[in-house]
Amino acid sequence: MNKLPCCLALVICAWANALCQAHDASENSASKDFSPQVVRRFALIIGAQHYNHLAPATNALNDALEVVKVLKQANFSSIRFLPDPRDEVEIANYIKNVHDWSGDSNQPAIIVFFYAGHGFMSKERRPYLVPVNARPDHLLEDGVPLSSVLSDLSFHHSGISFFLFDACRTGLSDSSPNTEGVTPLGPQPAVPGLRAETYIQFATSEGAAAQSSGRVNSNNSPFTNELITYFPRPAASARWVFDKVHTWVPIHTDSSQFTVEVGDAVLTNLYMLPNDPQQSADKAAWLNAVATNLNDCVKEFITQYPGSPYLYSALHWHPSNRAIANLGGAYACETH
Repeated sequence: MNKLPCCLALVICAWANALCQAHDASENSASKDFSPQVVRRFALIIGAQHYNHLAPATNALNDALEVVKVLKQANFSSIRFLPDPRDEVEIANYIKNVHDWSGDSNQPAIIVFFYAGHGFMSKERRPYLVPVNARPDHLLEDGVPLSSVLSDLSFHHSGISFFLFDACRTGLSDSSPNTEGVTPLGPQPAVPGLRAETYIQFATSEGAAAQSSGRVNSNNSPFTNELITYFPRPAASARWVFDKVHTWVPIHTDSSQFTVEVGDAVLTNLYMLPNDPQQSADKAAWLNAVATNLNDCVKEFITQYPGSPYLYSALHWHPSNRAIANLGGAYACETH
């Protein structure tokens, strides 16, 4: 029996099968480029109100609980709330496992950290949070530096981390006899070494106290009141929300308090509750980035759309071998 035709047939079948598998792999790879996946949303909320050695931070717990409510409205499914943290150890334990419950640093995430309570700055102009057991004459020793919070929570390489600080509160400066080495005032307007995916908004400017209640809403601070008013708005971008907060806090405090923001994160295309046209625009931007077949354009998409459901696809995207007319240049990402 001549086995050559059979062998030849097997080779042809194997070759055809390989082509089919390659085609299927190509189709699967292409389909992954356009498969949306919701970016996970996590929040860590601290309210420090009932101090043992300092005057109470009025409404701090109300503020924290109201922020929890609006974040739930904005589809934050994983929220941790810490009321009246005793000391820096409790706060450290509260955030040290964030890597476990908010996932791999290579996976995109939206993280919100909100703190309401007393705050102060050291002589070196470093801002601190104040747990409820803090002693007036040991504030530096008992306080929690903002830098440690930033380092623990700004570890994702895509998405965005928000840090919202409703501090300093009234009462701290009157209660603290130690004015050497510690200056009770609001958080500093700049923090060195921020990641590009980090945004900070302080309730007050440097050297000023943050009010605990406002004339519009006596149950919340002016800063928190504006946050909970605008944050859950459908179709509102994060940029619009924080611009509104920045505009209305001075109005509702008779120009005695001005918010300060730090960071270069792009907020224009980040929607907590996007509508259909916004979701379509998000998809169109991703299709445009893929069409360029350029790494730089995909990286730009990751930066410009930190909450996009196509971030997962963007992070795993690789340029194809197909020939394209795009030769790069300053406008390469806008020409497709």
